[in-house]
Amino acid sequence: MARDVAGAVIEEIRLILQEQGKTVGAVHLDDVLDADLGLSSSDAVLLATRLTAKLGTDPFERSASITDVRTAGDLCRLYQHLRSSVRSC
Repeated sequence: MARDVAGAVIEEIRLILQEQGKTVGAVHLDDVLDADLGLSSSDAVLLATRLTAKLGTDPFERSASITDVRTAGDLCRLYQHLRSSVRSC
């Protein structure tokens, strides 16, 4: 499950960067979304929207705030946590 979420996060980041015509190198979970990857706040919202659709869960619906997300790994952990708590119910 963790690998699925991490793969989805990295894939969606790469797609957004490609759509913007940016050169896409390796994306790592410790990359800072704005400073390292060049994503704007509106890109982060788009990323969260796409991940919610892809993964079927929305961590921002109840508890998380997009402003708490700095790295790709932060985003990955939010979705992993929510998916694991939904499955354990």
